Amino acid sequence: MRHFYEELKDETKSQTKFRDYISRDQWQVQNFEAWMKEAVQDKLPQEFQDLVVAFGRKLGFNVSFGSYGAHGTGYDGIWSDDQGLQIIVESKSATWPISDWIGQLGTYLEDSMRKSSGRVFGLFVLGDESKIQLLADQIRGNREFSNKVRLISYKDLLRLGRIRSDANLNLSQVSSLLVPVDAVNVGEFVRLVDTIILETKIAEETPKPPPTVLRASDTAIETVKRSQLKQDDGEVIICPSKPDGVKFLLAYQSWGFIRIKRSPKYLALYVSRPYSEVQYLGEIDRIIDPKDASSPVPNPAQFEEYEEGKKLVVLKTGTLRKLLDPVKLREAFPPVGRRYTTLQRLLQAKDLDEVLESHGLGEEKSE
Repeated sequence: MRHFYEELKDETKSQTKFRDYISRDQWQVQNFEAWMKEAVQDKLPQEFQDLVVAFGRKLGFNVSFGSYGAHGTGYDGIWSDDQGLQIIVESKSATWPISDWIGQLGTYLEDSMRKSSGRVFGLFVLGDESKIQLLADQIRGNREFSNKVRLISYKDLLRLGRIRSDANLNLSQVSSLLVPVDAVNVGEFVRLVDTIILETKIAEETPKPPPTVLRASDTAIETVKRSQLKQDDGEVIICPSKPDGVKFLLAYQSWGFIRIKRSPKYLALYVSRPYSEVQYLGEIDRIIDPKDASSPVPNPAQFEEYEEGKKLVVLKTGTLRKLLDPVKLREAFPPVGRRYTTLQRLLQAKDLDEVLESHGLGEEKSE
């Protein structure tokens, strides 16, 4: 890792160069994973510190770097949001006595709480997982800071980064996982975990077309308001998708690969976070085996989601529309699997919650 910079010291060009480099938007979770692992293995505490702090940007935080020594800020860095939350980050890459760690972080917390009217917490990020239980026990036993300090291994921090990306968690939800939550009302935490699970299931159901499958002409579809749609009423199948799945819909004017027993008249596509809304609607022409000679999808077996018995829903040419006023999810859990409603109920609903929670055609059970 040190092939392009010199030893890291406070207020040096090497420090600036390294921090600017790891703060670039192009880096993904897997880049930080490789770098942090190397920093821990090669005993590079300054590099590990800056990598941990910089990773806060991948979680959605504003990031401020600290100092390596006691002559600067003292702390390693701060993650913050626009609502007044501050998380003072302390990284520990190696094994050494931890008797003064909580007191040291507590000093930073007290100083920040005096200067800030917002919420202030502390977070230890450990490179050596063997210290986690010992430090956790000390935090629990500290009456002054037990509700203000949390800890996490760098590997679990990376996992959180992947979860945020896969489930499109917002910053408030990430913060709820990192810092102390309301110990009385645990419902919010339960809902967050459930959202993560459901969004992951949606990702598993979304077909992922090859990068070259989408042509510019494939995106030329009409956009309309729901009030402009005058189709006859009929059954609608609502299929969930990650944002990338829209490419499949646009490219093939079809949706797959799903198990389906009914014969609905329309298909609506729910696009998950960060949109969380029904964005597309089209009239169904036929439901076929993806390997049928009339299938618009070449070589369906190339898709991970394809399985024998799953079907391809092909839309009538020219009927696919993008909704200018999509049916948004407000508070209900996102739909997973196939959900059914009627066209008029979908078009007239004030939000998707009204559709999902109403008594009606409901959900099709998996075979």
